[in-house]
Amino acid sequence: MQDQQDLQELNVLEKIQVNLPPFYLTESLDSDSLKKVLESSDSVYYGLLIIKNGFKQYYDFATLDNPDFQLTAMVKVDYAVVGKAKAQTWSVTHLKSLLSKKPKYKIMCALKDLKSNKYIYKFSETCIKEKSIYKHIDDCYTDLQIILDSFE
Repeated sequence: MQDQQDLQELNVLEKIQVNLPPFYLTESLDSDSLKKVLESSDSVYYGLLIIKNGFKQYYDFATLDNPDFQLTAMVKVDYAVVGKAKAQTWSVTHLKSLLSKKPKYKIMCALKDLKSNKYIYKFSETCIKEKSIYKHIDDCYTDLQIILDSFE
């Protein structure tokens, strides 16, 4: 009985409540920050825009406390630049490639068995509708619960 309880404690899959942001970056960098990133790549500028707008690029939606498995469960947000951020991006030649970025959500979920070093579950999907990505999050979480319960 104690062994089964220990196993259940090992398979602690925890859902993280995630509130995905809108995928538009509207706020531009201040002039001092812009001057510092002018010589950097567009990815540095893009990362700073994400921070300036109060967002993140990756949002975890589940964690697993089990030494036998490695879990990756996240949503990646690809933002589009609009408003002031678009005007600023347009004014710098090597940053213009960011103007063609399409906004989207990408869910990535993978469960790896560390004993065999093989993935036992993988799911990846890209979508533009917020409702769809939340459904995929729920589906992945349910799949993970079923898989982990089968190891008990």
